[in-house]
Amino acid sequence: TLNEFASSGGAVLVIPDTLEINSRFEFLMNSLKLGSEFEWVDSEDMVSMMSLNTEHPHFDGVFSSKPSRMDLPKSRKALSYSAPAEVESLGLNWNSSNFLAKSKVEKGVAFFFGIPLSQEVSNLTSHALFVPFILRMVETSRASELRLITLGVDNSLQIRKEIAVGSSVRIVSTDSTESIIPESRVVNGETRLLLGPALTKPGNYSVQVNSNSQTNASEFSELVTVGVNANRLESNPESYDVPGYRKELENAGWGNASVLEVSPSNLSTLIKNIESGKHLWWYLVLIVLLALTGETVLQKRWKVTS
Repeated sequence: TLNEFASSGGAVLVIPDTLEINSRFEFLMNSLKLGSEFEWVDSEDMVSMMSLNTEHPHFDGVFSSKPSRMDLPKSRKALSYSAPAEVESLGLNWNSSNFLAKSKVEKGVAFFFGIPLSQEVSNLTSHALFVPFILRMVETSRASELRLITLGVDNSLQIRKEIAVGSSVRIVSTDSTESIIPESRVVNGETRLLLGPALTKPGNYSVQVNSNSQTNASEFSELVTVGVNANRLESNPESYDVPGYRKELENAGWGNASVLEVSPSNLSTLIKNIESGKHLWWYLVLIVLLALTGETVLQKRWKVTS
């Protein structure tokens, strides 16, 4: 069932039907901890939703700055229902019920749209926010978080979860060649992992936690996926000059290759010359001039002797 799928770590998006709300729908919504007592509220005109909770972590990275006035989706229908206290409200509809809601279902998560997708009663699917809504659902539905740090610069890792005291924490590379045990500190419901000098190689790592006292490898579960990037400052910004390029080409056995010295003004001319091949016509002009000169000299001597 969908409830079992979500409970085992899956993500479910519920979109209501505009025709009827039956007992199966009520049962599904109750099992996913999204709410109860659902009924449609109609409006003659298309009415904009009331607000969007842009401060919620669900919308991290969606907006470059906090919007003062926002064009929000509109609809003629809105669901009125009773939502449990643990349901996270991501936006309110024009009837003050949740337009977009999120619920934690054991290891998984469930999302819910409070308006239908039919273009006859709403403009949700054609609205500019529809794609970010769905994209953020996918990104935040991972079983583990994603983090990016720079090797040698970021010496700590912040996790939005409190790791129980006494739990074993380790950071392991995806190929299992690197493994470190970080120092962990819990502050205000979040966990800070101090990496120290043990992390020396870039790559992909996972933060794994074992809440049992016995550190059996099979009992570790992945909490966060971390991408450790090499520091860009370690790159050598120097470039070769023309003699240096020629020397490198010769060392590589490319002695017949040419190194061109170009500028924006002569680039197009050089490319045309390369495409058309090497021009030898001026050699012919030189031969003709030499022949005419020789003929003139011989004619003068012949006239003098005759």
